[in-house]
Amino acid sequence: MMDIQVELYISAKLVLAAFLGGIIGLEREREQQNTGLRTFACICAASCLFVSIAGHLTEDVSAVARMLAAIATGLGFIGAGIIFRDQRNLPKGITTAAGLWTTSAVGMA
Repeated sequence: MMDIQVELYISAKLVLAAFLGGIIGLEREREQQNTGLRTFACICAASCLFVSIAGHLTEDVSAVARMLAAIATGLGFIGAGIIFRDQRNLPKGITTAAGLWTTSAVGMA
């Protein structure tokens, strides 16, 4: 069982991650994109939570590395779902997908 200091530390990291993700998402929202503040805040906080849990459940560095790889892979699938072609057959959503992927990295840090 974790002590209160560890729980407060993880909680502070989650709040900071959600805040930073929200700032990034705010820019996407201002650009009138489908994904915005809430999506980016959730992605950033979830990435932070997964890494924090993995880091506290095991001392095995390879297990944490696998968690990081799984997060990056999962975000790749989400990002691929955001990218589409418009009426002129031009790709749209690439910047948003890259932003989600980068926001996930911010959360993992």
